Amino acid sequence: SCGYHSEPRIIEAAASVVDAITAAVKWPVALAVFDGDAVIVRYSTISQSPLSLLHSSLNMRLSLVSRALGRAYLAFCPPDECQMIVQSLRQSTHAEDQPVHDAAALHAMLEQTRAQGYALRSKDVRPVSNTLAVPVFENGHVMASIGLTWFSSAMDTDAAVSTYLPRMQQAARDIESRLNAMGVGASPAASRVAAKGLRRKSRAGLRKRAAGSPDDTADT
Repeated sequence: SCGYHSEPRIIEAAASVVDAITAAVKWPVALAVFDGDAVIVRYSTISQSPLSLLHSSLNMRLSLVSRALGRAYLAFCPPDECQMIVQSLRQSTHAEDQPVHDAAALHAMLEQTRAQGYALRSKDVRPVSNTLAVPVFENGHVMASIGLTWFSSAMDTDAAVSTYLPRMQQAARDIESRLNAMGVGASPAASRVAAKGLRRKSRAGLRKRAAGSPDDTADT
Protein backbone atom coordinates (compact mmCIF):
# COMPACT_ATOMS: atom_id res chain seq x y z
CA SER A 1 0.00 0.00 0.00
CA CYS A 2 1.20 3.49 -0.75
CA GLY A 3 -0.27 4.50 2.59
CA TYR A 4 2.09 2.33 4.63
CA HIS A 5 5.44 3.66 5.73
CA SER A 6 7.98 3.50 8.51
CA GLU A 7 8.93 7.12 8.97
CA PRO A 8 12.12 6.74 11.05
CA ARG A 9 13.44 4.22 8.55
CA ILE A 10 12.71 6.45 5.55
CA ILE A 11 14.24 9.48 7.25
CA GLU A 12 17.35 7.48 8.11
CA ALA A 13 17.70 6.38 4.50
CA ALA A 14 17.07 9.84 3.05
CA ALA A 15 18.69 12.37 5.38
CA SER A 16 22.29 12.24 4.20
CA VAL A 17 21.18 11.99 0.57
CA VAL A 18 19.11 15.18 0.63
CA ASP A 19 21.67 16.91 2.86
CA ALA A 20 24.18 16.39 0.06
CA ILE A 21 21.88 18.04 -2.49
CA THR A 22 21.55 21.20 -0.43
CA ALA A 23 25.28 21.22 0.26
CA ALA A 24 25.86 21.17 -3.50
CA VAL A 25 23.15 23.49 -4.85
CA LYS A 26 22.16 25.53 -1.74
CA TRP A 27 18.39 25.24 -2.29
CA PRO A 28 16.39 23.47 0.46
CA VAL A 29 15.09 19.94 -0.02
CA ALA A 30 12.21 18.31 1.89
CA LEU A 31 11.08 14.71 2.40
CA ALA A 32 7.35 14.07 2.76
CA VAL A 33 5.28 10.99 3.56
CA PHE A 34 1.59 10.23 3.16
CA ASP A 35 -0.67 11.14 6.07
CA GLY A 36 -4.35 10.53 5.39
CA ASP A 37 -5.50 13.49 3.30
CA ALA A 38 -2.11 15.12 2.69
CA VAL A 39 1.60 14.58 2.73
CA ILE A 40 3.52 15.77 5.77
CA VAL A 41 7.09 17.05 5.79
CA ARG A 42 9.22 14.81 7.99
CA TYR A 43 12.70 15.99 7.04
CA SER A 44 13.97 19.27 5.62
CA THR A 45 17.33 20.86 4.87
CA ILE A 46 16.04 24.41 5.38
CA SER A 47 18.36 24.86 8.35
CA GLN A 48 21.31 24.06 6.07
CA SER A 49 20.21 26.35 3.23
CA PRO A 50 20.97 30.05 2.86
CA LEU A 51 18.15 30.25 0.29
CA SER A 52 14.84 29.75 2.08
CA LEU A 53 11.83 31.91 2.91
CA LEU A 54 10.95 29.78 5.94
CA HIS A 55 12.68 28.93 9.20
CA SER A 56 11.25 25.41 9.10
CA SER A 57 8.79 23.29 7.13
CA LEU A 58 8.84 20.28 9.46
CA ASN A 59 5.39 18.80 10.12
CA MET A 60 3.73 21.02 7.53
CA ARG A 61 0.80 19.29 5.83
CA LEU A 62 0.75 19.80 2.07
CA SER A 63 -2.04 19.23 -0.44
CA LEU A 64 -1.91 16.06 -2.50
CA VAL A 65 -3.32 17.85 -5.55
CA SER A 66 -1.70 21.33 -5.45
CA ARG A 67 1.73 20.83 -3.91
CA ALA A 68 4.64 19.21 -5.74
CA LEU A 69 5.45 16.80 -2.92
CA GLY A 70 1.82 15.70 -2.74
CA ARG A 71 1.41 15.36 -6.50
CA ALA A 72 4.60 13.30 -6.81
CA TYR A 73 3.25 10.93 -4.19
CA LEU A 74 -0.36 10.67 -5.38
CA ALA A 75 0.51 10.15 -9.05
CA PHE A 76 2.55 7.05 -8.30
CA CYS A 77 0.13 5.31 -5.93
CA PRO A 78 -1.54 2.19 -7.37
CA PRO A 79 -4.66 3.22 -9.34
CA ASP A 80 -7.17 1.85 -6.82
CA GLU A 81 -5.50 3.63 -3.91
CA CYS A 82 -5.13 6.84 -5.90
CA GLN A 83 -8.86 6.72 -6.60
CA MET A 84 -9.67 6.09 -2.94
CA ILE A 85 -7.55 9.05 -1.84
CA VAL A 86 -9.12 11.33 -4.45
CA GLN A 87 -12.60 10.31 -3.29
CA SER A 88 -11.71 11.18 0.30
CA LEU A 89 -10.27 14.55 -0.77
CA ARG A 90 -13.63 15.52 -2.26
CA GLN A 91 -14.80 16.01 1.35
CA SER A 92 -12.08 18.59 1.99
CA THR A 93 -12.91 22.27 2.33
CA HIS A 94 -9.25 23.29 2.13
CA ALA A 95 -8.66 25.75 -0.72
CA GLU A 96 -5.65 23.88 -2.07
CA ASP A 97 -7.65 20.65 -2.33
CA GLN A 98 -10.41 22.14 -4.49
CA PRO A 99 -8.76 21.14 -7.81
CA VAL A 100 -9.89 17.61 -6.91
CA HIS A 101 -13.37 18.58 -8.14
CA ASP A 102 -12.15 19.19 -11.71
CA ALA A 103 -11.82 15.54 -12.69
CA ALA A 104 -10.47 16.17 -16.18
CA ALA A 105 -7.77 18.59 -15.05
CA LEU A 106 -6.80 16.33 -12.15
CA HIS A 107 -6.51 13.32 -14.45
CA ALA A 108 -4.38 15.33 -16.89
CA MET A 109 -2.07 16.52 -14.11
CA LEU A 110 -1.60 13.01 -12.72
CA GLU A 111 -0.98 11.55 -16.18
CA GLN A 112 1.55 14.26 -16.98
CA THR A 113 3.31 13.69 -13.66
CA ARG A 114 3.56 9.96 -14.32
CA ALA A 115 4.78 10.48 -17.88
CA GLN A 116 7.50 12.97 -16.99
CA GLY A 117 8.46 11.36 -13.69
CA TYR A 118 8.26 14.51 -11.59
CA ALA A 119 5.77 17.04 -10.22
CA LEU A 120 5.69 20.80 -9.89
CA ARG A 121 3.64 22.94 -7.54
CA SER A 122 0.41 24.44 -8.84
CA LYS A 123 1.00 27.87 -10.36
CA ASP A 124 -1.87 29.15 -8.21
CA VAL A 125 -0.04 28.42 -4.95
CA ARG A 126 2.65 30.81 -3.64
CA PRO A 127 4.17 31.78 -7.01
CA VAL A 128 7.10 33.47 -5.26
CA SER A 129 8.75 30.05 -5.35
CA ASN A 130 8.31 26.63 -6.92
CA THR A 131 9.12 23.04 -6.02
CA LEU A 132 10.32 20.12 -8.14
CA ALA A 133 9.41 16.79 -6.54
CA VAL A 134 10.01 13.13 -7.39
CA PRO A 135 8.67 9.92 -5.84
CA VAL A 136 10.76 7.57 -3.72
CA PHE A 137 10.05 3.88 -4.23
CA GLU A 138 10.78 0.64 -2.43
CA ASN A 139 9.98 -2.71 -4.03
CA GLY A 140 7.82 -0.98 -6.60
CA HIS A 141 5.73 0.93 -4.05
CA VAL A 142 5.88 4.68 -3.57
CA MET A 143 7.02 5.35 -0.01
CA ALA A 144 7.67 9.10 0.06
CA SER A 145 8.53 12.09 -2.09
CA ILE A 146 11.44 14.52 -2.08
CA GLY A 147 11.26 18.07 -3.36
CA LEU A 148 13.67 20.91 -4.07
CA THR A 149 12.38 24.48 -3.73
CA TRP A 150 13.78 27.55 -5.47
CA PHE A 151 12.84 31.22 -5.86
CA SER A 152 10.91 31.88 -9.06
CA SER A 153 12.86 35.12 -9.51
CA ALA A 154 16.16 33.21 -9.56
CA MET A 155 15.34 30.63 -12.23
CA ASP A 156 12.46 29.77 -14.54
CA THR A 157 10.79 26.39 -14.32
CA ASP A 158 12.33 24.86 -17.45
CA ALA A 159 15.83 25.80 -16.33
CA ALA A 160 15.23 24.43 -12.84
CA VAL A 161 13.92 21.13 -14.19
CA SER A 162 16.82 20.67 -16.60
CA THR A 163 19.33 21.64 -13.91
CA TYR A 164 17.99 19.73 -10.92
CA LEU A 165 15.83 16.84 -12.14
CA PRO A 166 18.71 14.42 -12.83
CA ARG A 167 20.13 15.08 -9.36
CA MET A 168 16.74 14.59 -7.71
CA GLN A 169 16.04 11.37 -9.60
CA GLN A 170 19.45 10.01 -8.66
CA ALA A 171 18.77 10.94 -5.04
CA ALA A 172 15.48 9.00 -5.14
CA ARG A 173 17.32 5.97 -6.53
CA ASP A 174 19.98 6.30 -3.82
CA ILE A 175 17.33 6.41 -1.11
CA GLU A 176 15.64 3.35 -2.60
CA SER A 177 18.96 1.49 -2.56
CA ARG A 178 19.49 2.43 1.07
CA LEU A 179 15.98 1.26 1.97
CA ASN A 180 16.58 -2.04 0.22
CA ALA A 181 19.88 -2.47 2.05
CA MET A 182 18.15 -1.80 5.38
CA GLY A 183 15.48 -4.43 4.65
CA VAL A 184 12.13 -4.96 6.37
CA GLY A 185 9.85 -2.94 4.14
CA ALA A 186 6.06 -3.03 4.04
CA SER A 187 4.70 -6.53 4.51
CA PRO A 188 1.61 -7.65 2.54
CA ALA A 189 -0.37 -7.94 5.77
CA ALA A 190 0.65 -4.47 6.90
CA SER A 191 -0.24 -3.12 3.47
CA ARG A 192 -3.74 -4.59 3.67
CA VAL A 193 -4.26 -3.14 7.13
CA ALA A 194 -3.05 0.26 5.95
CA ALA A 195 -5.38 0.20 2.96
CA LYS A 196 -8.36 -0.66 5.16
CA GLY A 197 -7.46 2.12 7.58
CA LEU A 198 -7.01 4.76 4.89
CA ARG A 199 -10.57 6.10 4.98
CA ARG A 200 -10.52 6.35 8.77
CA LYS A 201 -7.15 8.12 8.67
CA SER A 202 -8.38 10.45 5.92
CA ARG A 203 -11.38 11.51 8.00
CA ALA A 204 -9.09 12.26 10.94
CA GLY A 205 -6.77 14.22 8.68
CA LEU A 206 -9.65 16.25 7.28
CA ARG A 207 -10.64 17.20 10.81
CA LYS A 208 -7.08 18.32 11.52
CA ARG A 209 -6.98 20.37 8.32
CA ALA A 210 -10.33 21.95 9.14
CA ALA A 211 -8.97 22.97 12.53
CA GLY A 212 -6.20 24.93 10.86
CA SER A 213 -2.67 24.12 9.79
CA PRO A 214 0.47 25.94 8.64
CA ASP A 215 0.48 24.56 5.13
CA ASP A 216 -0.96 27.69 3.48
CA THR A 217 2.36 29.43 4.07
CA ALA A 218 4.66 26.58 3.06
CA ASP A 219 7.13 27.26 0.27
CA THR A 220 7.35 23.55 -0.52
